[in-house]
Amino acid sequence: VPSARNGPDTGARPREDKGNAILSVLPLSTPIALDLPLEGGRKVAVAATVRAPEGGRVRVVSSHLDVASTLVRGLISGNQTRSRQAKGLIDGLTRAERDGPLTDATVVGGDFNTWVSNETTLKVMWDAFPESPAWDGLPTRGSFPPDHIFFRLGRTSTGFVAEDYRRVGELYGSDHNARRVTVRVEGS
Repeated sequence: VPSARNGPDTGARPREDKGNAILSVLPLSTPIALDLPLEGGRKVAVAATVRAPEGGRVRVVSSHLDVASTLVRGLISGNQTRSRQAKGLIDGLTRAERDGPLTDATVVGGDFNTWVSNETTLKVMWDAFPESPAWDGLPTRGSFPPDHIFFRLGRTSTGFVAEDYRRVGELYGSDHNARRVTVRVEGS
């Protein structure tokens, strides 16, 4: 899903969109693009549903929040840029869950551009995703902790659990370490 503009339109090279994507070895259904509150620039999260081998539905979400807002937005909002975008993401996912189809679990991962481990953005996400596994405390970009994965069960589900949440050691050419989590059906 196109998510943000990338660079100036120089004529020699036209301006293009950057985006968010979900890569999966399982078929994806029910795609959703969630426009986040406008802060520094346009940001769109992407969500889709995968069927677990046992038949349950898991909504997977990829998100990338702003690093910082414009000076004017920062002054107006008290620089709550990322927490406003996190709340917008949560509201969008709540609407998607209300409108159906229901899912058994939701996994949200992405670059939340957080600078410290106690940032309001992370508190907002942990409150909305109470079954999230404990964060390992490791940074994923230099000494900063911008990348996270959050997990919550659906309204009627109890069978899924998130575990083995950790930072991937290899950079694979990126400026961030990846994170991974295993979601399994209890008893399997």
